[in-house]
Amino acid sequence: PRLFVNGEQELGYAFLMHTGDFDRQYGLMRDAGVRVFTLGAGFDGDEPYLRLLRQQPEALMFPRIGVTADPAWQKANPDECVLFDDGSRGPQSMFSEKWLDEQCERVEAGCRRLRTGPYADHILGVHLCSGVSAEWQSWGLWSDRRGDFSPAALRAWRLYLTDRYGTDQALTAAWGRQVALAQAPLPTRAEREAAAPPRRGRDWQHVQDFYDFYWRGTTRALTRLAAAAKRGGGRDFLVGFFYGYAIQYGGKMQESQHLGMGSVMACPDIDFFSAPAQYSLRKITGTSTFMSFTESIQRVHGKLWWEESDLRTHLANAKTQAGLRTVETPWESCQLLEREFAQVWTRGSALWWFDMEGGW
Repeated sequence: PRLFVNGEQELGYAFLMHTGDFDRQYGLMRDAGVRVFTLGAGFDGDEPYLRLLRQQPEALMFPRIGVTADPAWQKANPDECVLFDDGSRGPQSMFSEKWLDEQCERVEAGCRRLRTGPYADHILGVHLCSGVSAEWQSWGLWSDRRGDFSPAALRAWRLYLTDRYGTDQALTAAWGRQVALAQAPLPTRAEREAAAPPRRGRDWQHVQDFYDFYWRGTTRALTRLAAAAKRGGGRDFLVGFFYGYAIQYGGKMQESQHLGMGSVMACPDIDFFSAPAQYSLRKITGTSTFMSFTESIQRVHGKLWWEESDLRTHLANAKTQAGLRTVETPWESCQLLEREFAQVWTRGSALWWFDMEGGW
């Protein structure tokens, strides 16, 4: 897969920054010949787009747009928010139909505005984000909390079991205990952890069913949001997501809600997937590795893999980036960046350089 703009192939090399002197960094990228940018922005509000266009009038943009429910919505809809094992609540449950319906309407209308608005000639598409760190990771994954015990998830769980088993008798036989579809409980955290590594047999079938169910709320959200973005922006409007971090997660994989790669790779409305460069082995004595199934994504399904290269150079703040900055000199920085570029180039993937603090 390759990126084309108005029929002409475009190098899939982009720039992103989060904080810092935007004018300076955008100007440096312009002078280096960079045309493609991703940026934190929204469907409303001009400044993020204008700030870039002032420095790079030829910019081509695919904004990173959040679809997480805002705090007011969360307060008004507690049963639609994720419920953790410790009784606390988080943002919207990925199983919330109310949240998803509302965000699909917002995304469709917003993409239509982007495609027809004052920056239409500069907009390639959108990168839609939610979940922990905007990467569609399950809420609570990195804070030692486990979801999702919300009413929204429980409703979806019982519908899943009904589709899978059909009758109370079939469910009872599978689980080895008397249980009705309409009253089936979600497995507790203790049950989930006791079943890892996966144990076989009827005593653990409810946990195996749960892990087959858990990712489906997220993939349903991705595919429906992608369809909404295409309705608003058109078939040639690029739509992508962070997803599929199987190689990075290790033992957290089954809790991540990233287990649905097969279903989203097959979605005709998704054009690209992304993840940061593999966090393991980033030292210059290490290697470069993608987080996901990039051969399947690109060669089998024809989706573009767009790596987020958030590699910290020797200029990254040693305090804020403690444990993530792996180089100390300009020479080491160049070795790290050249190795990563070679990995992306030889695998036919795309790359955006994420200068997170503006000045790396």
